[in-house]
Amino acid sequence: MKVVILVVFIVSFNACNSQSCLDSIDVREGGGWTGYETIYFCPSYTFKYGGDTSIKWNVLNNPIDINQVYSIIEPVKKNVESYIDFYSGLKLGEEIEFVDVQVVYHDSIDKFDRQSLKKNECLCKAKYFFTYRFFINDEMAYNFNVSLNDSLEIISDILLPRKVNCGNIIEYISSCNVIEFLINEYPELVIDYYTIEYRKDSDKLYWVIYEDSQECMLNSIRVFLISITDLSDTQIEYQNVHCSD
Repeated sequence: MKVVILVVFIVSFNACNSQSCLDSIDVREGGGWTGYETIYFCPSYTFKYGGDTSIKWNVLNNPIDINQVYSIIEPVKKNVESYIDFYSGLKLGEEIEFVDVQVVYHDSIDKFDRQSLKKNECLCKAKYFFTYRFFINDEMAYNFNVSLNDSLEIISDILLPRKVNCGNIIEYISSCNVIEFLINEYPELVIDYYTIEYRKDSDKLYWVIYEDSQECMLNSIRVFLISITDLSDTQIEYQNVHCSD
């Protein structure tokens, strides 16, 4: 009985300790948002699992149940996910999840408010715009997009590391582990917020921790980049602080 009580105590303590680590820090989902220019203000509907099941589709971008167009979207979706696996080694249902897909319907433009659509429809280059979420750990996710044209060619950059840089992600490391690692190195650091970013020059994903300007008391802040595959790969950037009078 004593052993059981001790184990429960330790688990509870760690859970509380982990929670308190994030109490004063703004944790934001990361996003490699790209390709929006290929679909922005185009006549499109958004589909997702568990969306609206009404057969009268709305035009306000409220997600519609993907099962209504499953036979059309599913082959495209499978090809996109096969390419993501080939490109980065990330697999659906393991590291990533499908969020939704926007599909452009040029023949439905009359159902939309014309004033809110691009006057030149040629600028609507995408037919499909997929969004996926990559889970780094229990507290942090990274979102990315894949845009395809009518010929099902990928026409946007995929802001994910290639397989060689994505295959050795540190597993089971929590946000608190990352923050504690940084605080041990820089005990004077006051953190504003914490997120995930992709850097194309190094083809890596980084935990990114922004220093708090402390109500503009600092002229510049430090931005710490820590590789999600190697905690020792830590870089510091500096950003000027612009404060209004």
